[in-house]
Amino acid sequence: MVSVIVAGLVVALVGVPILRRVTWLGDLLVLALPLGCVALVVLAIVLLLVRAPGALVAATCGVFAGCVVHCMLPRRRVAAPSPAEPLVLVSVNLQYDSADPHATVQSALDARPDVLVACEVTTDTEAMLRAAFPYHLVSDEALRINDNAVGIYSHLPFEELGPLPRLGREALRVRVNGPHPFVLCAVHLPRPVIVHDGSTGLVGMAEHRRAVHRLDDAIRAEAEPVVLMGDLNLCDRAEGYRVLTAGRLDAMRTTRARSTYTGSWRWRLLMFRIDHCVIPADWGVADAGTFTIEGSDHRGIRARIGPASVR
Repeated sequence: MVSVIVAGLVVALVGVPILRRVTWLGDLLVLALPLGCVALVVLAIVLLLVRAPGALVAATCGVFAGCVVHCMLPRRRVAAPSPAEPLVLVSVNLQYDSADPHATVQSALDARPDVLVACEVTTDTEAMLRAAFPYHLVSDEALRINDNAVGIYSHLPFEELGPLPRLGREALRVRVNGPHPFVLCAVHLPRPVIVHDGSTGLVGMAEHRRAVHRLDDAIRAEAEPVVLMGDLNLCDRAEGYRVLTAGRLDAMRTTRARSTYTGSWRWRLLMFRIDHCVIPADWGVADAGTFTIEGSDHRGIRARIGPASVR
């Protein structure tokens, strides 16, 4: 019986990554894994009640264990050194239709960022943020066309670099001239959907995978250290997350990684951690965590980062 459980575990541990790597259907599968875990528990109980063969129950339990591993592995805490002369970086999604934009912006300001990446910036919230920071940059075209943009707001001077190749209007690239200069890529990727009807802000799942690879290529082409922040609409169970974190450090995993999408309870069941702060592997992190953003369906992320301190 133990061998059957192990076999089910191995099937889940090996099969899911293979499918995820080969096709976007694998991403669809891993997005639903939390619900799949619940379904497998229910199935195991039903099988026990109907006195199904023990091997079938054992195999179900093995597959369940494998699914749990896939859900929790990308949230496993990792060690990171302390940062030298750290900066506080914050990323928020302000929700363009927030019922109380002032409270939403204030939630971001209360995190006391040295540098703030803001997604779903509107004309109103952009004016509030611009007044709070001496240095600012917003994706003007997205703001003008959709009143929904990405912005970078900083207490440190920065210089605008060229756009990120083939990533649309909601991707900014600057060099932050702090104690240790670095390139900051502030990105809001469209939300992937199974069937794309052409709606703004949505994209097919296959195209989303391609956008993540384009983003990865652009970051790897940089000669300076790169920090990637924003609402990537990229679940930490998806293949794209592994692409972006290969050889890099997910700053939010230096603490207890939490889901950042907080929509209705149905969405919360899916455990979506889609807002990310990805930094060079040899940098340090301190005080990473999430915080509530009033009026938004996301949690903000915050971390003190910088090159690893030398002792």
